[in-house]
Amino acid sequence: MELVAVLAILAILVMLSVPHVNRYVNAARRAASETEALAVADAVNRYLRDKEAEGKLNYRTAKPLINLELDKPDNVLRDYIGGGMEGARIESLYVDFNRCFLKQITYVNQFDRVRISYDSWGNQTLEHVDSGI
Repeated sequence: MELVAVLAILAILVMLSVPHVNRYVNAARRAASETEALAVADAVNRYLRDKEAEGKLNYRTAKPLINLELDKPDNVLRDYIGGGMEGARIESLYVDFNRCFLKQITYVNQFDRVRISYDSWGNQTLEHVDSGI
């Protein structure tokens, strides 16, 4: 009888904790998406600066970054970013070519869509856009 009571109490505790676990998982996914988006934005910035140093920064060098699937081994950022971003891509990109300045990037993975915007002083604003993909 005592065993049945203990099992019933454990079952109640598990039922109460399941919704909280889901929130923690979603929060972890959001944090991982933010971290990945920041890493991608940094990689794009380095790529743009390298192209500017080579004298090749223009629309044609930035265009391959739009809708770039980051888990493909032959993507143009392969030398700037590590792997592990399965199903992730750069959805959109806005670049100020005169100043070699990334103004906005939208990163998408299977869990989230993150937009990072930069002002003229380099301050960044990170937002989750249309989450729940």
